[in-house]
Amino acid sequence: SPRSLSDEESSITSTTNSQAISIVCRDCYIPPGNLEIEIASTKDGPVIKSIEDKLLGGHLNVGDLIMALDDNDTRSLSAEELATTLSSRSGFQRKLTLLHFGGTRA
Repeated sequence: SPRSLSDEESSITSTTNSQAISIVCRDCYIPPGNLEIEIASTKDGPVIKSIEDKLLGGHLNVGDLIMALDDNDTRSLSAEELATTLSSRSGFQRKLTLLHFGGTRA
Protein backbone atom coordinates (compact mmCIF):
# COMPACT_ATOMS: atom_id res chain seq x y z
CA SER A 1 0.00 0.00 0.00
CA PRO A 2 1.31 3.50 -0.72
CA ARG A 3 2.78 5.46 2.13
CA SER A 4 1.28 8.84 2.86
CA LEU A 5 2.39 11.73 5.00
CA SER A 6 0.46 14.51 6.59
CA ASP A 7 1.59 17.81 8.04
CA GLU A 8 0.15 20.26 10.52
CA GLU A 9 1.89 23.61 10.43
CA SER A 10 2.11 26.86 12.32
CA SER A 11 4.47 29.67 11.51
CA ILE A 12 5.95 32.76 13.07
CA THR A 13 7.35 35.65 11.09
CA SER A 14 9.30 38.41 12.76
CA THR A 15 10.61 41.57 11.16
CA THR A 16 13.94 43.08 12.14
CA ASN A 17 15.45 46.00 10.22
CA SER A 18 13.23 45.37 7.16
CA GLN A 19 14.10 41.66 7.00
CA ALA A 20 11.55 38.94 7.64
CA ILE A 21 12.75 35.80 9.40
CA SER A 22 10.39 32.85 9.17
CA ILE A 23 10.25 30.15 11.84
CA VAL A 24 7.87 27.27 11.14
CA CYS A 25 6.91 24.60 13.67
CA ARG A 26 5.08 21.64 12.20
CA ASP A 27 4.04 18.10 12.98
CA CYS A 28 4.82 15.53 10.31
CA TYR A 29 3.20 12.10 10.53
CA ILE A 30 5.55 9.44 9.14
CA PRO A 31 4.04 6.10 8.07
CA PRO A 32 5.41 2.77 9.34
CA GLY A 33 8.70 1.68 7.77
CA ASN A 34 12.34 2.65 7.82
CA LEU A 35 13.24 6.31 7.52
CA GLU A 36 15.96 7.02 5.02
CA ILE A 37 17.29 10.15 6.70
CA GLU A 38 20.57 11.02 8.38
CA ILE A 39 20.45 12.84 11.70
CA ALA A 40 23.22 14.98 13.22
CA SER A 41 23.71 16.07 16.84
CA THR A 42 23.84 19.82 17.57
CA LYS A 43 23.83 21.93 20.73
CA ASP A 44 20.12 22.64 20.10
CA GLY A 45 19.20 18.98 19.54
CA PRO A 46 19.08 16.54 16.65
CA VAL A 47 18.75 17.98 13.14
CA ILE A 48 18.09 16.41 9.76
CA LYS A 49 21.42 16.16 7.93
CA SER A 50 20.26 14.45 4.72
CA ILE A 51 17.11 12.93 3.24
CA GLU A 52 17.34 9.90 0.95
CA ASP A 53 13.63 8.98 0.86
CA LYS A 54 11.92 10.87 -2.00
CA LEU A 55 8.54 10.70 -0.26
CA LEU A 56 9.94 12.51 2.77
CA GLY A 57 11.66 15.20 0.72
CA GLY A 58 8.52 17.27 0.38
CA HIS A 59 7.80 17.16 4.10
CA LEU A 60 11.18 17.22 5.84
CA ASN A 61 13.97 19.70 5.18
CA VAL A 62 17.69 19.41 5.71
CA GLY A 63 18.45 21.53 8.77
CA ASP A 64 15.08 20.97 10.47
CA LEU A 65 15.44 20.66 14.25
CA ILE A 66 13.63 17.56 15.51
CA MET A 67 11.88 18.91 18.61
CA ALA A 68 9.81 15.83 19.52
CA LEU A 69 8.96 12.28 18.54
CA ASP A 70 5.38 11.25 19.36
CA ASP A 71 5.10 14.29 21.66
CA ASN A 72 8.23 13.31 23.64
CA ASP A 73 10.91 16.03 23.73
CA THR A 74 13.99 14.95 21.74
CA ARG A 75 16.17 18.05 22.14
CA SER A 76 18.40 16.39 24.77
CA LEU A 77 18.93 13.25 22.67
CA SER A 78 21.99 12.59 20.55
CA ALA A 79 21.54 11.72 16.88
CA GLU A 80 22.34 8.08 17.71
CA GLU A 81 19.76 7.93 20.52
CA LEU A 82 17.05 9.41 18.31
CA ALA A 83 17.93 7.09 15.41
CA THR A 84 17.65 4.08 17.75
CA THR A 85 14.28 5.27 19.05
CA LEU A 86 12.97 5.92 15.52
CA SER A 87 14.08 2.44 14.43
CA SER A 88 12.43 0.80 17.42
CA ARG A 89 9.12 2.41 16.39
CA SER A 90 9.40 1.57 12.66
CA GLY A 91 6.32 -0.67 12.86
CA PHE A 92 4.14 2.30 13.79
CA GLN A 93 3.18 5.70 12.46
CA ARG A 94 5.44 8.30 14.07
CA LYS A 95 4.82 11.98 14.70
CA LEU A 96 7.83 14.27 14.33
CA THR A 97 7.59 17.83 15.58
CA LEU A 98 10.00 19.91 13.51
CA LEU A 99 11.28 23.47 13.73
CA HIS A 100 12.38 25.03 10.45
CA PHE A 101 14.22 28.35 10.25
CA GLY A 102 13.59 30.11 6.97
CA GLY A 103 16.02 32.53 5.39
CA THR A 104 15.95 36.27 5.55
CA ARG A 105 14.58 38.38 2.77
CA ALA A 106 14.38 42.11 2.25
